[in-house]
Amino acid sequence: MLVTASALLDLVSEDWLAALAARCRESGAAILFALSYDGRIRCSPEEPNDATICALVNEHQRTDKGFGTRARPCRD
Repeated sequence: MLVTASALLDLVSEDWLAALAARCRESGAAILFALSYDGRIRCSPEEPNDATICALVNEHQRTDKGFGTRARPCRD
């Protein structure tokens, strides 16, 4: 069994993630998670509003997406 997810780990609470890991371990599933956001945005070419856009994205990332309080803070 393989469990995959995209853009997930930056949204979930530590308890939610621990429960998922436990269920994967109990079932013997392999896991692959990709595209998790860590607060870094790089634009090329750079534009004057890049910092503002990054701050707005990070502000949105801090809101509860239905999984509880995020497991770790975003970088700013």
